[in-house]
Amino acid sequence: MKIDRIKVIILGLREGRSAVITGSFGSGKTTLLNELSSKLNLPVNHVSEINDPFVVGRGILPPRNGLILVDEASRYEPGWMCPRGWYRAAVVATHDETGKIGEEYVERLTGRRDLDVYRL
Repeated sequence: MKIDRIKVIILGLREGRSAVITGSFGSGKTTLLNELSSKLNLPVNHVSEINDPFVVGRGILPPRNGLILVDEASRYEPGWMCPRGWYRAAVVATHDETGKIGEEYVERLTGRRDLDVYRL
């Protein structure tokens, strides 16, 4: 039986949990995040938009108390300008296979550590 990863992540989000998607380069993290984005009709924000949301020309962050999808959270911990506790939930994709950087972003963005980690 094949598990529908999108449905599993959405079920966790409905139950109030965030998600961290980890894996090596080429493992499908960004593809999975884009599929989730399409299903939820939400944009994917690059980590640079999260760490410095006031730079002109970058994407617009989702509204407060919503859901945020973050890609490329791999090399650096959340920046000092990263919104604190603004979101109900977050889905963060990271190359950091330990998941620690992704967990830091979830905690920073949501103010909580209620999360599931998916390793690809």
